Amino acid sequence: MIRRAAASGVACTLALNTLSAWIRHARSGLGCEPWPACYGAPAAFEPPVWAALAHRVLAVTVLVLVVWTAVRSWRQRTGHVAAGLALAAVAGLAAIGPLSGDLGREAVTLANLLGGWVLLGALAWLAVPGAGTPARPAALLVAGLAFLLAANGGLISARFAVDACPALPLCPAPDPGAALHLAHRAAAAALLAALVWWTRGLARSGGGASALAVGAVAAAQLVTGIMTAAGAPGPALAAAHGLGGQLLFAAALALRHR
Repeated sequence: MIRRAAASGVACTLALNTLSAWIRHARSGLGCEPWPACYGAPAAFEPPVWAALAHRVLAVTVLVLVVWTAVRSWRQRTGHVAAGLALAAVAGLAAIGPLSGDLGREAVTLANLLGGWVLLGALAWLAVPGAGTPARPAALLVAGLAFLLAANGGLISARFAVDACPALPLCPAPDPGAALHLAHRAAAAALLAALVWWTRGLARSGGGASALAVGAVAAAQLVTGIMTAAGAPGPALAAAHGLGGQLLFAAALALRHR
């Protein structure tokens, strides 16, 4: 039952994080007209009724699943560290929730983003218990790099620097946000190399289908990343790029023993 609840929590957290990202990017003016002159001035954007309602329902559902999973884990004395981390992440997100509407607070934006990732990772860890089997270094490296990229991408968004480097592979002119973009691209290259290492191991250990699925997500993530960097990104594209990173992160932790 713990595994089922954790897996359900992973699905709900993915949806919650992606919906939150879409709302945040829309409020920041991402993809506004005329681009990029209008970017950086938070728009008077109110999410549709369905989005606000879905966000609240998902948040309550995740809270219930996390609390239930934590109680069961502590009673069964299994996965209690990951369950405690998930519970702490939920508590932290609830505490900063009232402040998340202020896009001018860089620390709050980052904490909100990374708190969602920590919650996702803890639930993914609980969804597939290891039973004493050591985790593969390649999987942990993929998860670590994906988290690092999320932090870097969140910093780019929090500083309204999405348009700081609208060219590939290097930035055409020096800009305070250009260093963040270059670091993001370097980390992305490292992540691709780690993914090749990990998926080769997956395929050799009988996880060919999992390796293909991870490869498909990685390819989609590369495409959305290039589109985000090279064009005028919209909230949906940016949220989709974030979803791809979350899927790779969660998969690496859930399949860490394969």
